[in-house]
Amino acid sequence: MMRKLAIYIFILYSFLNCGNDSTKDTLVSNGNILNGNSRDCKNIIVNESLYSAALVDDFKINKALIEDDFLKLDVQYGGGCGTTNFELLTTHLFLESDPVQLEVIVSFEDNDSCEALIEEQVCFDLSALAKIYKDSYQTNSGTIILRFGSKNSNLRYDF
Repeated sequence: MMRKLAIYIFILYSFLNCGNDSTKDTLVSNGNILNGNSRDCKNIIVNESLYSAALVDDFKINKALIEDDFLKLDVQYGGGCGTTNFELLTTHLFLESDPVQLEVIVSFEDNDSCEALIEEQVCFDLSALAKIYKDSYQTNSGTIILRFGSKNSNLRYDF
């Protein structure tokens, strides 16, 4: 019941903010990007079909941490001469628990046939999740456990 309420609040909030010209706080559901605080980091995408069909080419996460509102991943993969793309995807919003949880997947599309060892840091802005949480639960702070399903690891996001 609480999950349905959170989803309805999210949809209502998204609808009410459709006319907002600010890209900083644009919140949209059903497959659209949740824009947060930083133009340097990618935004999280909420879409069940994209989550289910996520491309997860071979890569390794060497380090993962949440710093302020940013998920920073040190990744490693084979490449060097083509295009690659990382995305952070989720199926829906919060799983009701204490603290709430959110299932996420790091999608990696590797259109690169080279085999050089590439190491880079990718960054995802989580501030839109904090805003949705605060609005949904009428609070000024909170915690979300990010669950990386296939990687069998969790990260705690406190805000």
